Amino acid sequence: MKKPAVNFFVDSIAFFLFLCLLSTGFLIFLVIPPGSGYAVWGMGRHDWGNIHFWIAISFLIMMAIHVILHWKWIKIKIQGSSADPHHTKKRSAFAITLFIIVLLLLMAPFLSPVEKSNTAHGRQDVHAEAIR
Repeated sequence: MKKPAVNFFVDSIAFFLFLCLLSTGFLIFLVIPPGSGYAVWGMGRHDWGNIHFWIAISFLIMMAIHVILHWKWIKIKIQGSSADPHHTKKRSAFAITLFIIVLLLLMAPFLSPVEKSNTAHGRQDVHAEAIR
């Protein structure tokens, strides 16, 4: 298969997964909010959350493949077309710094302390206490 066809195939799958991710995210957030007890197609919020997670993992894999397929173009854009090596070093340093900042922001929740929250199921617990 030629490279344009591979790119189209990978990008099409990635776009489809993005749309699935978007729709399951809206479904979880708007249609079956926490504590609603609603279900869609016999699946509750937790089930849809699992589907959303695996779609996100699939999308991440497709984005990694996309970056690998376009790596040569990315390197050229970072290096720039300038003959001035000082300009190229500045662009490379900027790209690396930006990448590190984005990576740290993405890792922040995983590096933060985890604590038990009393409000995680607050509505359900308050309602259950009111019934008793």
